[in-house]
Amino acid sequence: MKQTIYVDVLLAVNLFVNYFLLLTVRGFLHLTVSRLRLLLGAAVGAAGSLSILLPTLSPVLSVLFQLALSAAIVFSSFWRQRLGQLLRAFVCFYLISFAYAGFMLAIWYFVSPERIVIKNSVVYFEVPPLLLALLSVAAYGIVSLLSRLAGQREADGGFCKLTVCLDGREVSCVGKLDTGSTLMEPFSRDPVVVASRPVLKDLLVQSLPGFLEDPDAGNAAPDFAEAGSSVQNIRMIPYSDLSGTGVLPAFRPECLRIRQGNRVIEVRDCYVAVRREPFPGGTFDALLNPAFLTRGNHNRKGKEEMV
Repeated sequence: MKQTIYVDVLLAVNLFVNYFLLLTVRGFLHLTVSRLRLLLGAAVGAAGSLSILLPTLSPVLSVLFQLALSAAIVFSSFWRQRLGQLLRAFVCFYLISFAYAGFMLAIWYFVSPERIVIKNSVVYFEVPPLLLALLSVAAYGIVSLLSRLAGQREADGGFCKLTVCLDGREVSCVGKLDTGSTLMEPFSRDPVVVASRPVLKDLLVQSLPGFLEDPDAGNAAPDFAEAGSSVQNIRMIPYSDLSGTGVLPAFRPECLRIRQGNRVIEVRDCYVAVRREPFPGGTFDALLNPAFLTRGNHNRKGKEEMV
């Protein structure tokens, strides 16, 4: 029996499903991506679903096509992320899509609905739009709940309150955990937080005035001769990102306090690297290596005691 495939239904179903798959990837990997960008990636996936209209592909070609399509979807959604984050997003999206396809195959095998077609790794089924919306939202809710129970979701979307203490003074700012960051001081292997110069200015002007002269050490190192703190606590931290490679001047604070919700982490063995410009978007002032969450003393305090 031949099944009539309506292109509008095919595109709508796959647009909706891909959008929620991308939402799941964003939630698991804690990526900062707009919903509009996810919608663009979902549209790429919906366009790829038209392959169901092609002759049946061999298993090898079908897998290769799905890999290429997944790469296009992920790149369209997360292209501003670092290479490591892109690769993790690709693997995560492909695995989630594979699980979804397996779920659809199980429905086809056990229920054998008359209006479902699986061809070239693309699933087509006629379903009322309202039911599709409810099922997708319910599936996303279940995934989000499991993510919370597994401890995968960071408080406040990965944001935290960061307090830097040096020479009896301290400054506080908004920090963000960067799951793609592995930045460490190369000799001690202590984790490094990268903070923008403006938020540290009041702290540095008294203790480390050299950092205010040229915090971007890619061309010339700052002059630390007049630093109030001992010079052995100053390091040059090599880094690499999409814009290239370089080094950032960094200092060892007396302590670093990180607050997420009612959890406070105090870390002493670490470095604070100084970045010249504020971070794009203005939503945070510092990027933290996730290694900070496994170091230091962990405390839970009431609201009146929070740092």
